Amino acid sequence: MPNSVHDALIHPMIVAASLDSQISEKETVRIQGLIGRLPIFPAFDPSRLTAVANVCADKLNGPGGPDQVIDDAIAALLPKLQDAAYAVAVDVTSVDLASGARRISVPRNAA
Repeated sequence: MPNSVHDALIHPMIVAASLDSQISEKETVRIQGLIGRLPIFPAFDPSRLTAVANVCADKLNGPGGPDQVIDDAIAALLPKLQDAAYAVAVDVTSVDLASGARRISVPRNAA
């Protein structure tokens, strides 16, 4: 289980950023930016981010993988913060989409 509410909010961002097996510089900058400006992180020490990310990476590589990391984060958060965790994770994944790094093609119905 994450050590704090802040960790539980950050872990889903790390999971989302690492789903393509690599966290890009743009994703890292987005995570740092969200932590720096969102009111849910007022007392978070930014120098802890690397340590929090490393704990998350260890858990990702553990027996439960990403599902366990997310389950632990949800368990550590009040319901209203669970929505916030989802929102910041989605925001992090949008970095690659906004930069054109990933394109999703939806086939048209042939009917």
